[in-house]
Amino acid sequence: VFSVRDGEVTLSPRSRKLDGRLRLPQERLLQLVMGYRSLAAVTSDKGVRLTGNIASVLEVLFVKGFPYMWPSDHF
Repeated sequence: VFSVRDGEVTLSPRSRKLDGRLRLPQERLLQLVMGYRSLAAVTSDKGVRLTGNIASVLEVLFVKGFPYMWPSDHF
């Protein structure tokens, strides 16, 4: 279950086999979704908390890629 509250995102699985929680700022979630940073890199940031045994599932959901953004003033 994803919940967003006060600029923070929390992921809590509803499974008997998985137990844990990921709590992070919204901008860190966007970095994971877009593949900009790995789960390990994001969870080492201040303000991010990962507990339990859900890291392996999160690594499958949020795969680090090679995203590229043009500079905002590029024409």
